Amino acid sequence: QPVVKKEIIYPDQKQMLAVFKFENVGKEAIELDYGQVVAHNLNKEIALANFFDVRDKSRVEEVLDKLELKNKSINLEQAVKAGKELTLESAIIGSVSKLKDTIDIDVRVVNILNGKDICTFYEKISEESQIRETCKDIVKKIMLYYSENNDFNLKTPANLKTKSEIKSITLSWKPNQEKKLAGYYIYRSESADGDYEYVGETDKSLFTDQDLDPGKTYYYKVASVNIFGYESELSIFNSAQPLPPPELDPVQNVEIISEAVPVELKWDKMKEQIAGYRIYRTDGEGEEFKKLKEIKDNSYRDEDVQAFKTYQYKVTAFNNDIESKLGSSSALTVVVKELWESLKEDNFRKGPSSKTEIIKKMPKGEKFYFSGEKKQVGKNNAYLKIKTLDGTEGWFWMASAKKLK
Repeated sequence: QPVVKKEIIYPDQKQMLAVFKFENVGKEAIELDYGQVVAHNLNKEIALANFFDVRDKSRVEEVLDKLELKNKSINLEQAVKAGKELTLESAIIGSVSKLKDTIDIDVRVVNILNGKDICTFYEKISEESQIRETCKDIVKKIMLYYSENNDFNLKTPANLKTKSEIKSITLSWKPNQEKKLAGYYIYRSESADGDYEYVGETDKSLFTDQDLDPGKTYYYKVASVNIFGYESELSIFNSAQPLPPPELDPVQNVEIISEAVPVELKWDKMKEQIAGYRIYRTDGEGEEFKKLKEIKDNSYRDEDVQAFKTYQYKVTAFNNDIESKLGSSSALTVVVKELWESLKEDNFRKGPSSKTEIIKKMPKGEKFYFSGEKKQVGKNNAYLKIKTLDGTEGWFWMASAKKLK
């Protein structure tokens, strides 16, 4: 997640707040747009009370327009999204319903920083003319709730400890005991006296910071935060360096068992528990190795190759974020050949001539590789340079063979 600099909300600061349009429930509420009426009156009374800082209306409309929420009722998820864009600490959302002879108003004050309710109020009135006075009363109740319940004396988290783990660091500290505690914010720096930036939050006294560089030392501080979004001072720092991942043994005895299309590889199965193997290939000597596939078996068929083209392969083992080194597996080079078969028994020779030594009698139906090189003999005849499946190289009369693939 991106690192975001979070400012501490001190007790002497006013909360930045906005009132979003309430949801209309019921046909009459929709027709009269009571959600907008209630939101307008609450926003007006909040501004007059001067207890909160109210975000400028034009700025709110600009953000809602950007999020395609303008003139729409706002739910909790949308309020949090818009609130973060507006850098709010709190927001007021809710619903209004008109049922029979009453207007029911549900009000929720939510903490934008953690998406949780701070307080809720329910009012029932009998006629529309009472909405303004009811909104005044609701604002008074909200301010009273903040004044009576907002414990500004948040204790700074104590006994911060760090534990080095593989590519991560786990933090722990003594839990705070405040009744209105919402959780903790975690801050990190790359030097003891540097700028500490927000990296995450938790409602437990435990946090793991992941995907870290084992070559770095990281410094941490923790702040407690209550349901209103007010934070304590940052704790005394502690530091740690992530552990490097353990190395896996290299893959052993990688060999090519078929040089024709498809090229087939196999290797020794790893004795230790692993997630699988990664196959790497270059499309020519000197090219960069690129990952082809992740598999679980200790063999692989590569069908995406062309005859007479050179390829190189490497195989590694992996387990989660751990991988055996690519360099620990020797590269296997193969020039892809065509697979042929003898049509009849004929001589397999050392050279492209009937006068050269016979290596053996090639039986009918024996398969072999054609390297791509041939020696023309007369206008319509030729010898093929071949390699038998057991690795013996020589020449075979083309008229006595046929290509299989």
